[in-house]
Amino acid sequence: MALIFNFAAPNTQSGGDDVNTIKIYESTDALSFTLVKTDSINASDTSYTYTDGSSSRYYRFAFVDASGLPSPESDTLYGGDIYDGETLSSQSSTLLNTYLYPMIKEFQEIGVFDEVGIYYQDGKVRFEYPRWNTSREQQIRKNGTLLTNTTDYALNATYGYIIPTTTPSETDEYSSRYRFSYFENTELLTYIDLAISNINAKNPGSAYTRDTIDLSRYGHVVTQGAYVSCLKRLSLDNMIWRNKLIWADPQAALSLLQATLSAAMAEYTAMLADLTRRQLLVPKTIKAGRYGQDYTVTGNNFWRFTVLGN
Repeated sequence: MALIFNFAAPNTQSGGDDVNTIKIYESTDALSFTLVKTDSINASDTSYTYTDGSSSRYYRFAFVDASGLPSPESDTLYGGDIYDGETLSSQSSTLLNTYLYPMIKEFQEIGVFDEVGIYYQDGKVRFEYPRWNTSREQQIRKNGTLLTNTTDYALNATYGYIIPTTTPSETDEYSSRYRFSYFENTELLTYIDLAISNINAKNPGSAYTRDTIDLSRYGHVVTQGAYVSCLKRLSLDNMIWRNKLIWADPQAALSLLQATLSAAMAEYTAMLADLTRRQLLVPKTIKAGRYGQDYTVTGNNFWRFTVLGN
């Protein structure tokens, strides 16, 4: 499958010689990446098409300038984001962005204020939470002075760290204000698939997927099921100290999450119980009418053979 990587003109990001090469990295777990493609690129290009992508892999890219920087270990200093190999269909995108996202919006834009980063020997200043929401403003300060992205540091929003352009001293302190997304899209799609599986398990059985399910009929049920899965994870994660730090009052947050989960689960259970499945009728030929003519009854015309008639 073909993947299209979009980016600003790479020579405006390199801070050095003109970029002439792009490297594509592949991963099965979004953690450990292997170089799979090296290709030439123009410094003015704003996209690159990789034709050998897989729907079960993750990808990222790096630019390399004439001086040979960055190295493969530099975590794409001039590139950065992880790209899910799955290309979402229009309906999958609708389920994710139009149906589910508004219900969990606040969890996808959690604010962190004035967090002090930790400097590591690999040159990175790391902050606590990954998946920074790049649609919202980030502020990085060094000893209280506001820094400029790409000029004073390179940002890796996926993993939540920066690489300063100058090596920090032992007394330098980097702080950040940012918003991060609690859930990855791949996780949310898994919750959506689980909710669809729950519908498929209802008798008579069906084989809906994200692309084939009737959103006008089942969209609300799928969304509610995925929402319940999100609340379950949030409630369980609140038991871990690192996640408690997200909330101003962790115990109050847990109580609210559990109450919300209980109400959402009750509503979801009622939705599943109320599902009607007449459109799943297996087509069957019957004899009807004055002359016993053969008719095929389907889920689309069954009502013609009921008291409703035409």
